[in-house]
Amino acid sequence: MNNKMRHEIEKPLIWQLIEKAAPPTFSPYSNLENQRFPAILYQELFRLREIKKDYLTDLAESIKSHLQVEMLTEFDAYSSGYASFVSVFFYRKEDILFDNEKGAREIEGVLIYISIEVPAYIFGKYTLYEPNCLQFLIPSTELDEILSAFWEGKMEKLSIFMEKRDFKHLKHDFLKQEPDFPCVSLFTDIPYDGFRNQFHKNRVYDLFFHWYS
Repeated sequence: MNNKMRHEIEKPLIWQLIEKAAPPTFSPYSNLENQRFPAILYQELFRLREIKKDYLTDLAESIKSHLQVEMLTEFDAYSSGYASFVSVFFYRKEDILFDNEKGAREIEGVLIYISIEVPAYIFGKYTLYEPNCLQFLIPSTELDEILSAFWEGKMEKLSIFMEKRDFKHLKHDFLKQEPDFPCVSLFTDIPYDGFRNQFHKNRVYDLFFHWYS
């Protein structure tokens, strides 16, 4: 991947959307107001991720302590490329199932994406199959979905916790919309529909949560 722009979106258009959805008014997010969004250069994307990594690591640990559950994280863009978010998987020990034949674990829980570029997050039900690493949500079918009354209560606590820190929960009804402005070359390997092909239509989700291989 070279240093060419991945998005052909003018700042005034995208920022109108951001200001309504998740205005970056506090550090380390507020520095984004001085640049085009999403970030333009590949090196700049990685620089922004590293700047926020410690902050988001501390935030994830605080969420874990607040919810009193177990946690696994993926902060390195799935080992390659760039992700505009970090992944935090929460689960209970009693929800771990063992497959003795395969020597693997199946863990049900909730996967949360916390944006690196704006103070926003999403969540959805998720099943982790170890020893595989965390994979991706399928936004079109899993966003805002949860597994049980237990997790419904935990997500209510999460909402209050994040709201106090000025993070916005971007909900499915908003993210599934098609942008009402031209989005010529939005490039993401894991789009809203779960896969990218010639029939894919850009959604608001893809502006906020994108991954480049």
